[in-house]
Order: sequence, then C-alpha cells, then structure tokens
Amino acid sequence: MASDGERFQLLIHPPEYRALIMGSNAASYREEKAKLEKDPELSKAGPLLNIRPQHFTGAFLPAVIDAGTEAYLHEEQVTERDLRRGAKKNAEVRKSYYVLTAIHEGAGSPHAQFWFDRMGSIALVRQRVFDSQGYLVTDIRYDGFLPPESADGHSLPARVRIERPYDDYALVVTVRPDGILVDRDLPETAFALEVPPEWGESVRRIDLDERARN
Repeated sequence: MASDGERFQLLIHPPEYRALIMGSNAASYREEKAKLEKDPELSKAGPLLNIRPQHFTGAFLPAVIDAGTEAYLHEEQVTERDLRRGAKKNAEVRKSYYVLTAIHEGAGSPHAQFWFDRMGSIALVRQRVFDSQGYLVTDIRYDGFLPPESADGHSLPARVRIERPYDDYALVVTVRPDGILVDRDLPETAFALEVPPEWGESVRRIDLDERARN
C-alpha cells in the first residue's frame, strides 16, 4: 500500500488475482467495491480489496478537532474482560472512561469519539470515527503503551487494533520499540508503488475513479 496524501495504491500480491488498485483517499467507492467483489478472480482476495493506507494513518494520527467542531465530555462505565496479569480466565472488570465526542458545526451526528482511561495517566485507549451519516466506520483500540524515548517524547501504543465494520476486516498492528524511526527523511518513491518487473503484464490495473466516472 502507498498514498501521496490524495490518492492511494493497493497492490495485491498472490498470482491468482494480482492487481494494482488505485483511487482517491476521500472517496468511499461502495458501488465500485461491490462490483470488484463480484469479479471471479478478485473476489478471492476477500477483504484485502477494502484495505487502504489512510485507515492506518487515521489510526496512528487521531482525528483533528478544529475550530468548527463542538466537543462534549462525559463519563462512560463499561464491563470488560479483565486483561490484568494474574486475572482469572473469563474474569470481567468494571472500567470508567472519559469520552470526548466531537461534532462538526451544523452536523446532526458525531464525527469522532475519543476514549480516555480514567485510571493512571488518562491515556487515549480508543478512537471511534463516523461518516457523514453517523455510521461507525472505524473503531480503533490502543493498548500496552511503550515508554517515551526521551523526557519530552511521547508514549506510543505497542498494540493497535483497527476494526472496519463496513469494510469487513479487522487487524492488529504490533509496534516494536526498535522499529520506530521519528522524523526520518523519506524519498518520493516511498509514496508510490511500482509493479515488480518480474510480474510481467499479467497484473490488472484498476482505477476506481475511472470506473466511477463510467
């Protein structure tokens, strides 16, 4: 996957349904994705067709609350599995969160919710993102925060779970401390995908913007 901030590329690898899929970050392509899923070959890829680079960007760079956004804070108490070390199997615990709900000016439904664990350092442990119609499109959970590298550094989550209910997939990203590079210089080629030459001309190139116009 790659994105230049406006358009994305998704390269599907297995030989039986290799394809390079391109489109705009801001578009949903629900009709186009439904058509792709009916394709005899691409349907074998399943939810892989729905993964986008911006889904990961949104998980690691939480949604912005700008000047045109109203925000409301309330307490949410929920019963969850007890994940503490030494907890009994299937044990549950009652937990309390501060939930900050952000609503765009004039909108009738929230565009994001930020859940902060009330215990300890009030860390962000969950982010929920909604579309313009109020449907939950992303549910992100953060766990196992790593210690900051310096006194003025930020603590990063060691485990990020991204759930996309309307894209039919969920995945977990595990962050290794030795794999984090901050403010690294990247070449322009880092934001574009090239089809490996050894794949030849068998790779299908699908531009979702072009399909949407036709």
